[in-house]
Amino acid sequence: MTRTISSPMGPLLLRPERAEDADFRFRLFCQSKPEFDLLPLAGAARERFMRMQFDAQTSGYRAQFPDAEFAIIESEGECIGRSVIDRNEKELNYIELLLLPQLRSRGVGTAIIRAAIEEAQASGITMVFKVEPGNLAALRLYKRLGFIETGQAALHISMAWPPAS
Repeated sequence: MTRTISSPMGPLLLRPERAEDADFRFRLFCQSKPEFDLLPLAGAARERFMRMQFDAQTSGYRAQFPDAEFAIIESEGECIGRSVIDRNEKELNYIELLLLPQLRSRGVGTAIIRAAIEEAQASGITMVFKVEPGNLAALRLYKRLGFIETGQAALHISMAWPPAS
């Protein structure tokens, strides 16, 4: 499903992923994993490691969420991010929202999340996220938008936005 969302940068297009998006998705994945910069890897070894991690995440998401919407976010025809949403009759589960680093903290993520909240609200369902505890910017954003913490595990904090009562 293709849809347009208004943002401070202008209209954003969320469109289904295509095979030709693979290089962008890999680059975005690498830019969104600063913890991997701490590893003593360089050159071809780093490339192989990152490719292995990317491939594992890609196949894992496809297996775990076979009916999810895998979308590329575009602004003015340029790829700027990725969105993965798994929907069912009870939840809108936001699996992943990644933006190019230079576009973070500019209202783009807020606009995308608000559009998803509106969808969940209109459907009368809960919207849920899992966020890494160290991702302080995302935690601040979700809390500012009204999400509440619903649980914590070693690798993530579960958050939810309840539907209007």
